[in-house]
Amino acid sequence: MDGKQYFLPTSWYWWAVYYRPSIFDQYGLEPPKTWDEFLQVCETLKQNGFTPLTIGTKYRWTAAAWFDYLNMRVNGPEFHINLMLGTEKYDDPRVLKVFTDYWAPLIENGYFLEDAAAYSWQEGLQFMIDGSAAMYLMGDFVRDSFPDELEDDLDFFQFPIIDPSVPIGEDAPTDGYFIAADAQHPEEAKALLGFLGSVEMQQYFAEKLRRLSTHSGVDVSVFSPQQQKGIAMMQTADYVAQFYDRDTTPEMADEGMNGFMEFWDNPDSIADILARLEQVRQEIFESE
Repeated sequence: MDGKQYFLPTSWYWWAVYYRPSIFDQYGLEPPKTWDEFLQVCETLKQNGFTPLTIGTKYRWTAAAWFDYLNMRVNGPEFHINLMLGTEKYDDPRVLKVFTDYWAPLIENGYFLEDAAAYSWQEGLQFMIDGSAAMYLMGDFVRDSFPDELEDDLDFFQFPIIDPSVPIGEDAPTDGYFIAADAQHPEEAKALLGFLGSVEMQQYFAEKLRRLSTHSGVDVSVFSPQQQKGIAMMQTADYVAQFYDRDTTPEMADEGMNGFMEFWDNPDSIADILARLEQVRQEIFESE
């Protein structure tokens, strides 16, 4: 309408590091709050025969979450979003630092699941379910795929703080609805979206589907203790991002996620990867 696209947001979910408390308890581990504490937890778990971090990167977006969080924690959410919008450069030394100083050591120290690209995110979750892996950076929808009988042995913590002076950014993708530009019944579609966006319908989503609502009039007391914990965590954020492939253009996201996977296979190639991504950024954003 008037040359602009409109989106009706109806629900959202947070991202965090999910973990098995029973595994942590075996070794007296506490959910880490700082990066150094996180590395200590990873090393303790590895030394005791666990895979510290499971992941399935067959579909590349799971790796993008690591870039989102590391870049926001190291360089701040403002820099991260400007990179997503094409106004910062991929070959900036600050971006290189994210990979060389933080992401590469996790890979090189063997903290991630081996051969992660062979697994989808659900298949990666199986290693947490069977108790061989302890942690997973994932959206809250992970609980939907976790066995009911193990529900009490799944918790989460905020992605660790790397630089306390940097504002806190969090990923919280928002879901909702569009009307197609060539909809055959646009007025009926608008009525449907009005219904879906109403407090009555979003209260229903909250109570029946356990989806966190975007409507401020919804009674949040219906949410579980874990959901209340997630809401409280998000309320402490200085900035809320959507997710790598939602915050930048599809073309840039595609090239970026290819680069993340290439980096995963060969961390030493990151300078060349970022130089290539910078060329792509210029082609996409500076040619407009």
